[in-house]
Amino acid sequence: FVLVVLGFLSIRQNTVWKDKETLYKYILKFNPQSSRTHFNLGSAYVEKNLGELAIAEFKIAIELNPDYVDAYVNLGYSYQKNGETDEAAQIFKKAIGVAPKSHLPYYYLANLYQDINKLPEAIELYKKALSIKSINPNICFDIARAYDKTVATDAAINAYQKTIKLDPFYIDAYVNLGALLAQQGRFEEAREIWQKGLKIKPDELDIERNLEKLDRLQKKR
Repeated sequence: FVLVVLGFLSIRQNTVWKDKETLYKYILKFNPQSSRTHFNLGSAYVEKNLGELAIAEFKIAIELNPDYVDAYVNLGYSYQKNGETDEAAQIFKKAIGVAPKSHLPYYYLANLYQDINKLPEAIELYKKALSIKSINPNICFDIARAYDKTVATDAAINAYQKTIKLDPFYIDAYVNLGALLAQQGRFEEAREIWQKGLKIKPDELDIERNLEKLDRLQKKR
C-alpha cells in the first residue's frame, strides 16, 4: 500500500517538475509574493523566447522588491531583445540608480549602446563596469570589440590580451586578437596567437581560415 501511494506521489511530482515554467508556477500558487520565484519564472520565459511574459514577471519581481537589481537587468535585456531599445536603456539606468555598486547594469547598458552604435558611451560604461569588476573577462572582451569599432586598435589589442589573461580558454578573444595583429602587419604574433587558440579548440574554423589566409599572404611576399 505504501509503495502504491508513493508511486502516485512520484507521478504527481514528476508533473510538477516537468519543466522550470511549470515548477515556478506551482510554487507561486503557494507563495505569490515571492519576488525570487517571479524572477525565476521570467527567466524561464526568456529561455523560451516568450518576451512579453518574461517582461510581466520581471515587473512583478521589481514591484515586490524594488531593489532587485537582477530583475531590472533582465527586464531591460528582455526589452532589448524585443527591439525596444529606449525602454531597455531607461530600465538599465534605473538599475544603476538602484545598485550603483553593481557592475551588471553598467555592463548591460554598455552592450545595448554598442549594439546601437553609441560607441563612446559604451566604452565609458564598460570602463565603469571594469572599475567595479576588473577580473571579468566578458567585460574586457566587449570593451575590446568597442575599441576595435572605433579604430582604437592598440586599446583593443590590450583589452583582448587582458581577456585571455583572465580566461585562457576565451577562444573568440584569440580569433579577434590575431586579426588585429595581422592588420598591423604583426604576422608572426598573429600566427602565434591563433596557434595557441587552436590548441584550445582544434576545430575552430575561423582560426583555421585565418591561418590559411596568412600562409597565402606570406607566400606572395
